[in-house]
Amino acid sequence: MAPIQRSAMPTWRQETALVAQECAATPGAIVAGDLNATLDHPGLRALGPCVDAARAVGAGARGTWPAGVPTLLAAPIDHVLVDGRRWRVASFDVLPETGGSDHRPVVARLVPR
Repeated sequence: MAPIQRSAMPTWRQETALVAQECAATPGAIVAGDLNATLDHPGLRALGPCVDAARAVGAGARGTWPAGVPTLLAAPIDHVLVDGRRWRVASFDVLPETGGSDHRPVVARLVPR
């Protein structure tokens, strides 16, 4: 859920923390999607054994939303989280704006450990 209204904030906080908890609790996990939160969000600060693919290769500041602004000005709220014990992140890219989405697509290349 996006934190569009003040009433949505508790659910947004809970859902973001749940994503991080599930990734940490699931061996071999790969969790990808629009999390509507940066890695500075409290729910994504404690990832346990999971790693953010973008951060792992030094691309954590490349923004994905909104797609209509340069990546350096956009917010990095779309993530690929992986169990770092099972996966090594070989690369991560934020692609150009496409289709009608207000988010840029991301591509992570993972290699089994």
